[in-house]
Amino acid sequence: MIFGRAVALAYVHGRDDATSADITARNWKEDWPHYIRVHHAEFVAGTLHNGIRLSQLMNQLQADAFGSTQANAARGEGNVNPRGAYRQQAAVRLSRDGFEWMKRPFGAGLS
Repeated sequence: MIFGRAVALAYVHGRDDATSADITARNWKEDWPHYIRVHHAEFVAGTLHNGIRLSQLMNQLQADAFGSTQANAARGEGNVNPRGAYRQQAAVRLSRDGFEWMKRPFGAGLS
């Protein structure tokens, strides 16, 4: 389920890593030590029930859902299955088509 969106900043080594003190305070950061910094966050209004199904995006757009699968389809080689792309990398980037699809539930908002 998708409950919101935001613009992510590029990862910077050191700045976006948990310190020893961070890990001591929250031991789960030993397994997930990298921070993702975002701005202009927007969330779906209401309850978690109002989330948007990522599966719906993948079903409707197929290879056009993500940048990598769209590029592979255009080249005629490589993985064109959006579920395969998502399983390989949870941070897979939406294609422009996927982004436009996502804008509808959130309104015009970000461009």
